Amino acid sequence: MRRLLLVLVAVGALLGMLLGAPGQASAATPDPTAAIVALQGEVLALVALHAYPGTVPPRLHAVYDEWSSSLRGKDANEIVGDAIDADARGVTALAKLRREGFTVTPAVAQALGSFGDDNVDALRDRRPIAISGKVYADALAALGRAGGGPEDDTSPWITILVTATLAILACCAVVMVIALRRRAHSGFSPSNLPQDRRRSLTDDSLTYVLDAARRLNSALDPDAVIAVALDESLTLANGDRSGYTPVEEAPERGAVCRVLTTGQPASATVTEPVLGDDEVAVIAVPVIRSGQVAGALWVVRSPNAPFTPNEQDLVSRLSTLVAGALEAAERHGGLTKLSLTDGLTSLANRRRLDRDLSSILADGRVAVGFIMIDIDHFKSYNDTNGHVAGDAVLQQVATIMEREVRPSDVVYRYGGEEFCVLLPGATAAEAETVAERLRAAVEAADFEGAATQPGGRVTVSVGLAMTDRPDPDEVTRRADAALYTAKHDGRNRVAIAPVG
Repeated sequence: MRRLLLVLVAVGALLGMLLGAPGQASAATPDPTAAIVALQGEVLALVALHAYPGTVPPRLHAVYDEWSSSLRGKDANEIVGDAIDADARGVTALAKLRREGFTVTPAVAQALGSFGDDNVDALRDRRPIAISGKVYADALAALGRAGGGPEDDTSPWITILVTATLAILACCAVVMVIALRRRAHSGFSPSNLPQDRRRSLTDDSLTYVLDAARRLNSALDPDAVIAVALDESLTLANGDRSGYTPVEEAPERGAVCRVLTTGQPASATVTEPVLGDDEVAVIAVPVIRSGQVAGALWVVRSPNAPFTPNEQDLVSRLSTLVAGALEAAERHGGLTKLSLTDGLTSLANRRRLDRDLSSILADGRVAVGFIMIDIDHFKSYNDTNGHVAGDAVLQQVATIMEREVRPSDVVYRYGGEEFCVLLPGATAAEAETVAERLRAAVEAADFEGAATQPGGRVTVSVGLAMTDRPDPDEVTRRADAALYTAKHDGRNRVAIAPVG
């Protein structure tokens, strides 16, 4: 075994000299892994949607060919959602790179930056976005170089495999040294670990870290991120149990307390309540967000099997990805809420309506009432009283409608002076009652400047359609036609579409 150890060390040293030992950057070097994963996810979705204008560079086709299997079973709307989610993760990764002092090229800044509303609308309408494929290819090349990857269009996994080879050799050497030292007195070897709780020490650990990053970045809420982190940490460190302790739940003493207090990783054999009642070997690493310790990720196993420095390094790498994934998940939640909310009235917007209407009509078994509402003579009101007063009317009408609908109903701002109400599970009589109640409530309300309107009141016209068909466009057209009838027949009234 000693001879084999010498051979491994010699081969590792030779590879390091020949290849510049990629991946051996210091801990202070910015880690572009999360940015690469986010950008590859974005590229995958955009290539699938044919969203790039002009020719798609070979590098982007290579990303698609490698990961396209993950899109199986998804429709175009789901892939659009994947692109938007990857964009949000990219924005978070870009901010992290800048905090770490990474030199951000213009291509990296544009590719990882926010899509913007125009490009999101283009994706939803199945139109090309305004960012060329070359920008994404240049960004991937720049990030690949920063991570020790290739500068041309060859696969970035070549460098990862070389790096992994060096890591494997180092890992094997460490394991053999430990085995030689312990064999005389403990009889422990890595093969003693339970097979269902450990990975082979010859696995490509760095490639596995990248796969872990993809799982983390696909988690869209913080609880899901932590669940993935616990699962991945067990595998990376060959652990028996894992856990996450947020900083606000820090114990008074012990290894986890030290990690949360100092922000430094720890590996020890301890007995402390947060880790269970028995003595265990533990790795605990900090999860640091915006320069502050947010929590500690820890893994434990038998005290007869202390963790290796390589295992601690892998869990530390994972904790960095966990921090980025948590930020992305929280940002995703905030962006999703903003993207589905009208900024003026705080009602759900047209985008949310399209999503909700398609979802609720999907199985065609639930009767749905759909109301379209238009403020009468609103242009005249704006021309007379000004757009500031007009905005106040829109906000007041929104408040009235939210007050008058049933708890299960949802009110949307459709656009301009038009509103919609979705009434899931309503009978025709219930829907008609809600529609009339909305009309009457607006007519009875006091609005500033209402005296300038015909009849001296602000009023609305209402169109109602009922459906149980899985066709959002059909019920929208019928409700819109009913609204036109209400306007044509004198306004300030409810018109009901014939049963289709």
